[in-house]
Amino acid sequence: RTRKRKRVVGKPIKFQAPPGPINAGVEDVQLVFSEDSLLTTSYSHFVMSLLKKCYSTRGGGRNGCPLGFPGLVCQFCAGKPGERRFFFSCHEALLNNMAHIPAHFNECQYVPKEVLGQLAQLKTMRSSQKLSLKKGDNQIFISRVWDRLHEIFESSDEESLDNEKVRAANEPQRENEEE
Repeated sequence: RTRKRKRVVGKPIKFQAPPGPINAGVEDVQLVFSEDSLLTTSYSHFVMSLLKKCYSTRGGGRNGCPLGFPGLVCQFCAGKPGERRFFFSCHEALLNNMAHIPAHFNECQYVPKEVLGQLAQLKTMRSSQKLSLKKGDNQIFISRVWDRLHEIFESSDEESLDNEKVRAANEPQRENEEE
């Protein structure tokens, strides 16, 4: 049986670079929390935990992210020649293109073998874990990471998690939906 992939396209957020110099470095901002594990697979949770916050130091680019736009960078090659940065125009783009991130880890010369082993092990458990997730859980997880990355805080994380879980529980579950 074939699975039809739903492509989600969102509107990019309006962004204006802060006045002053752009931070070209990497910020050690926590983007993933332990309670997020209720919303996604261990594999996706671990992949996102291996990223740090960075900023676009060149305006434009393939997805048109402006100068100073927040993005994600591999924690292992950050600051080294050829570092891999990921910039997405909206949380839906991050959700739809997340496969590029673990693909980078498999190619990155700086990722420790132990981490690669853990990624491989978690990937084997991913399919069975997906079955226990409700429709929209992974989207909520990615939205929360996106909000933290872009410093969008509407309510406390606990309150937000409770509201998101209730909203997701009220939607019908789709069978074998891809992350």
